[in-house]
Amino acid sequence: MLSELRARAGLSLRELGRLCGLSEPYLSDLERGRRQPPPLKVVLILARALGADPYPLALRAARERKAVEIPLSDGVDPGAAVRLALRLLEEADHGCADPDR
Repeated sequence: MLSELRARAGLSLRELGRLCGLSEPYLSDLERGRRQPPPLKVVLILARALGADPYPLALRAARERKAVEIPLSDGVDPGAAVRLALRLLEEADHGCADPDR
């Protein structure tokens, strides 16, 4: 999913890394599933750089991590983080979370 979003945005791994403050190898490993899914903070940073809705990325990450972490600092809007985390938890509670809708 990340590689598709990056391709749609017309960005190389290097360009995305520069925009997000993340290394090219880290992003490559994320795209290939070689790393644990990113925490919500990284999802929000990636989504902002890609001009994408963070929800599908966050939902997949939360499902795989079996956790939702709420970042409250480090350049992430805490209100956006809390709203997204609450949405993830609400969907999970109802058992109807679908990352592709």
